[in-house]
Amino acid sequence: MTRDESVASHATGAYQEALEARLRRLDIMSDDDPARPGLLGTIALNRWRVGDYNAALETADNALSIISPEGESDIRREQRPSMLLNIGVVYLLAAAHKRLGGDEDAARMQTWANNLLEQAESGIREQRTGLRVHQHYINLIGRRSMREAVEGERFTSVRSALGAIGLGLFSESPIFVQHDSELTLREKIQAKTKAIARGGFALGIASLAIMGHDERRDRMILRAA
Repeated sequence: MTRDESVASHATGAYQEALEARLRRLDIMSDDDPARPGLLGTIALNRWRVGDYNAALETADNALSIISPEGESDIRREQRPSMLLNIGVVYLLAAAHKRLGGDEDAARMQTWANNLLEQAESGIREQRTGLRVHQHYINLIGRRSMREAVEGERFTSVRSALGAIGLGLFSESPIFVQHDSELTLREKIQAKTKAIARGGFALGIASLAIMGHDERRDRMILRAA
C-alpha cells in the first residue's frame, strides 16, 4: 500500500466511525427533534465520504424534505445554514462524479449545489455577529470557489480561493472567528489544516478551469470538497 493509499484508508476509517456514531444518535432521536435535519445533513456528507453515494443523496433529499423556513424552531434556524452547506457539498461532489461518468443528471445536481451553497452563505451572513468571521463561512468559501470554477466564473473563483487560504489561517481561532462548537486543541489544528488545504485545492481547481482542464478540475473537486 502506498502512503497516499494508507492516508486515504485511514481517513475513510475515521469517516466510517463518525458515521456510525451519528447513525446511533439518529436512531434514538424522535422524528420531530429540531436537531434532526442538521444531523441528517452531516450524515449525508459522511455517507459520501465513505463511498455510499446513493445513500448520501437519499439522506440529503430526506433532510431537505423535512425543513421549512417558516415556523422553524430556534435550533433549526441556527442549524439550517450548516445543514444546507453539508448538503450543498454532497450535491457539488455528486455533480462532479456524474460529469466524469458522462451522466446527464450532472447539470441538475450542479444546480442544486449552487442553490444550496448560496442559501447557506446567505444564512451564515445573517448569523454573523460583530466583526468576527463565522466558522461556517470559512468552511464554505473554498466550496464557493469550486462552484464558481464549474460555472465559468473563473477569476472570481481565484479570488474566493485566495480568500479561503487567508481565512483558513484563522480557522477555529476564538479571537477572530465566531463558531458554535468547542473543539480540542488537536481538532482545532486539524480543522485549520483542512481549511488552508481546501483553499489551496480550490486555487488549483480555479487554475484548471481557466486552462480548460475540466476533467482534472472535477477529479480535484472530488478530492478536495
